[in-house]
Amino acid sequence: MQITWYGHSAFRLDFAGLAVLIDPFFTGNPAFVSDKAAAIKGVTHIVLTHGHGDHVGDTLDIAKSNGATVTTNYDLGMWLMSKGLEKLNPMNTGGTTDLGAFTVTLVRADHSSGDITNGMPIYLGNPCGVIIKAKGEPTVYHLGDTDRHLLRHGADRRDPSAENRFCTDRRSLHHESGNGGAGGEALPQSRNRRAVPLWLVSVHRAQRG
Repeated sequence: MQITWYGHSAFRLDFAGLAVLIDPFFTGNPAFVSDKAAAIKGVTHIVLTHGHGDHVGDTLDIAKSNGATVTTNYDLGMWLMSKGLEKLNPMNTGGTTDLGAFTVTLVRADHSSGDITNGMPIYLGNPCGVIIKAKGEPTVYHLGDTDRHLLRHGADRRDPSAENRFCTDRRSLHHESGNGGAGGEALPQSRNRRAVPLWLVSVHRAQRG
């Protein structure tokens, strides 16, 4: 599996002839320094953790361009359909869907999810973490906007035998849950788990210009 980070929460996973984008926030992302055409080339699937604009990002444009299928929570998915999305795989927290070469599981995330239109909030379903599993590949756990303590709860217990995981570890200063959290030692205690503290890296890169 090739894993590419595009800044903030945006990742691309290439494996088994597929290309999966997670939270493709490119336009307006100061940490995105790649070529957008190259980043979306060959994308077959898009997975979204929640409905905030810095996670939904360029989803509609990419899906329209590539015909990619979007997997996300039902409420956010219906909203995207109302905006022109054609291919949706709707889910809900706690569910797993089989997309052939891989599965997607949506797990609990402590955050919010919504948009503002004409000064009014729009509910866009529950925020989620995402677990992507493919045969013969590392299991990828993208936490979305939540704290590391959830690694000790349902998402971690789903696959207690997992020996090889890649985890995006989202740590922030203000708006994400926890600021260190109760599970600060969860990652070091887990065998063969590799973590990327993606949010702070994104902010620091932007601040350096």
